[in-house]
Amino acid sequence: MFIPLSDYWVLVDNSRTSYEIIAERKRNLESTIFDEQRWNALLRTTALDKEAVNSDELKEKILRGLEVAIQKLIRAKQQNKKKTIT
Repeated sequence: MFIPLSDYWVLVDNSRTSYEIIAERKRNLESTIFDEQRWNALLRTTALDKEAVNSDELKEKILRGLEVAIQKLIRAKQQNKKKTIT
């Protein structure tokens, strides 16, 4: 989900005793896919292919989610202050 927004990322399969790097991208470089089969399976199940993800739309959704979370925290803090005053 955050791949289009990240400068650097690593996708790791840690389901076994030793982990295995599936793919990675370093800053300003193309992605390197080490295990095409598992990478493609991930793309199919999560719709992370380049055509499916609109990074501007994703950024807006993330920002909206953060705004909602901040408002909830503010309300909770205000309610806690009221409880301690009364």
